[in-house]
Amino acid sequence: MLNLIKKIKSKGSVLANIFPSVHKRRRHFLDFFQKAKNGVITGAADNDPAGIVTYTQAGASAGYSLLWLMFLTVPLLIAVEEVTARLAVVTKKGLAAVIRDKMGQKVAIIVAILVLIANISTIGADLAGMCEVLSLVSPVPVWVFALVLFLIFGILLFKGNYAFLSRFFFILTPLFLAYVVSAFLAHPDWGLVAKHSLNPFLTSGHSVWVLAVAVLGTTLSPYLLFWQATEEVEERKKVADLNEEASGVRWGMLYSNLIFYFIIVAGAATLYAKGISVETAKDAALALKPLAGDFAFWFFALGLIGSGVLSIPVLAASSAYVLADALHWQEGLDKKINQAKGFYWILFLSLLLGLIIAILGVNPIRVLVYSQVLDGLLMPFLLYFLLKVGLNSQIMKKHLPPFWIRFFTWLSFIVFIIADLAMFLT
Repeated sequence: MLNLIKKIKSKGSVLANIFPSVHKRRRHFLDFFQKAKNGVITGAADNDPAGIVTYTQAGASAGYSLLWLMFLTVPLLIAVEEVTARLAVVTKKGLAAVIRDKMGQKVAIIVAILVLIANISTIGADLAGMCEVLSLVSPVPVWVFALVLFLIFGILLFKGNYAFLSRFFFILTPLFLAYVVSAFLAHPDWGLVAKHSLNPFLTSGHSVWVLAVAVLGTTLSPYLLFWQATEEVEERKKVADLNEEASGVRWGMLYSNLIFYFIIVAGAATLYAKGISVETAKDAALALKPLAGDFAFWFFALGLIGSGVLSIPVLAASSAYVLADALHWQEGLDKKINQAKGFYWILFLSLLLGLIIAILGVNPIRVLVYSQVLDGLLMPFLLYFLLKVGLNSQIMKKHLPPFWIRFFTWLSFIVFIIADLAMFLT
């Protein structure tokens, strides 16, 4: 019997040597989601309420004509996020800290201020959008919802450590599949979907280019560059993990872009097809109800609320990490408040200023869309700094990303400049 067992074990090891990829693939299947976690969280956080309403507005106002952007943004987003992740793994520092060390503290502070402006405006827009949708199920005033959400997010960030928050964010990511379901429930013309997905030359007009910049700005958001780096540093990823982290980033960014694609499809198939304009996030949700049914309405509402619960803490935390890195403060969600006072003050102020924006009574959908246009205008500056440090051979040494990643990172910089100019010139 012992000899038989030894023979079986021996045969197993022989098979493992002959078919290593099979054994490796089995192991990867079991722990795939854990390995892709950081990329999936970052990608899902990218589809925040501001992004969801921007995509819905794009579908409602321009129909299917901006669907082609997904095939452009997938490689651009993958490239930019992979450069950021590699930089953090190699240097063991956040992006703002690397910029501070290599380009000076003044430059790092300017970068941090740009990110804070974008993040705080987006937090306010996200809170406003969430409160609009929550008001559909309760007569409670919007400002009450905003205050309650402010307190919930404050407790999450001040009481939870990074490991807890990371798991919590990851659990929320499947909620975004609700938008895929909503798109199919809207019964779009798949022939038109395919036509516009492959033909960017059908896009024209100033308002469409404003939406194009907004879509680009909400897809390649400033905070994504910094949050991806933060995740790698907080989880102490090693250089040996670079390939696995790159794979996780790619899956996460693909997931993010597929969700935005189907949100535009749903908006075009329902709102644009009927000539319905939307002024608020609540209008967008209510308009889906008679056009695509109760399920589409509830999927939209649930997805938007879930996206806010995921993205607002990420936005506030990334603001705190960026400024703390720029100023060389103690930082980290694992640290106690008295160990990182400046870091936690930025967390609090980011949420507070977002709350003030949300309750000012400004049209929420305008805040949502134009906050993303602002992101689109800021991104060329942030991408320039990323290119200066992330593709620097002296910093990265032998760990520079592959050629295609470098190519698409440069292309993302060029695309934003062209889109911004087209918006102003058309």
